[in-house]
Amino acid sequence: MTSTSHTAINPATPPLNGYRAPGYVQGRNALLVQTGAAVFEPRGGLLALGLIAGAHYVDCTPAFVVTAQRVLDLYFDGRVQLAAPLIDRPQAQVVAELRREGFPIALTYSCEAGTTPACGVCLSCRDRSAA
Repeated sequence: MTSTSHTAINPATPPLNGYRAPGYVQGRNALLVQTGAAVFEPRGGLLALGLIAGAHYVDCTPAFVVTAQRVLDLYFDGRVQLAAPLIDRPQAQVVAELRREGFPIALTYSCEAGTTPACGVCLSCRDRSAA
């Protein structure tokens, strides 16, 4: 494993000093990548993830994207590409761009607790409020 200063890369060091939000699903983005890959035709294509800069989970990092691409390459011999076009942009910048374009942000949902209304205290809710 390559050494890195990002503590979330080391599975022995949980994100945010052990914080686990209610509803947090370990490896959720890996599951999404594998699910997307499972429905691809043999000809391949592009899978995109909405990962943003500053996320505190290992499966929201550039290292995860590189590793997941390697797994896809094993199955698809390079025919399926994984993209994370927002991974270098902070959430506030992404939200500002979406608002400028008239995207209906109010129709989106980010709460890890899965409550209605959103809990307001999980990491995703706090990130959303800060943006």
